[in-house]
Amino acid sequence: MIASYLNSDLKNQILKIVGTGPELTKLKNKYNNENIEFLEQLPNKETIDLILGSKGVISATKLYEGQPTLLCEASLNGKTSL
Repeated sequence: MIASYLNSDLKNQILKIVGTGPELTKLKNKYNNENIEFLEQLPNKETIDLILGSKGVISATKLYEGQPTLLCEASLNGKTSL
């Protein structure tokens, strides 16, 4: 996802990544870019505020939920999700 963003014409858009995981430090070091923000774990209210101010959300999780909460929250707030 990050590599695709960097290869896109979306240089004037900030990619905000919310959450943690075993690869977080490695990704932060590899993709040290002013247009990429690693926000780590956020309270639900702050995450919803980010969704409200976004153009859409991308779920890159490898969890096998049928309908992850992120996608439900994006849909409830009228945002596109991938």
